[in-house]
Amino acid sequence: LPAEGAVEALDAGVAKVLELMKQEGSASMKIGTPFGQMTRGECLMAPIMDLLIHKWDLAKGTDQNTTLDSGLLQVIHAAFAPQMEGLRKMDFGGPIYGPEVSVPADASLQDKVIAMMGRQP
Repeated sequence: LPAEGAVEALDAGVAKVLELMKQEGSASMKIGTPFGQMTRGECLMAPIMDLLIHKWDLAKGTDQNTTLDSGLLQVIHAAFAPQMEGLRKMDFGGPIYGPEVSVPADASLQDKVIAMMGRQP
């Protein structure tokens, strides 16, 4: 974002994304993003995952309840587990995701998702 007019630039960017998401068509329609071509569904999943994981980060860092919604965890795991290897290779001035943390095979889904995102559950 520019130093001058950052709020306006952010508002304009958000408006463009919302306009694109409101267009008729399926969630499988491909769109251009800063991360390359994605479906509209994939594009919508990214901020949902980001908010869920950072909710956990904040709760963990402030000694609050870290329990996440099980339905959202299922969706995030299904959407991101198949593509994490490729996502770890992406570099935007530094890696986006750290290496996966090892957890037991019988770990909870929440622990698996948190570990998949490079965090110690």
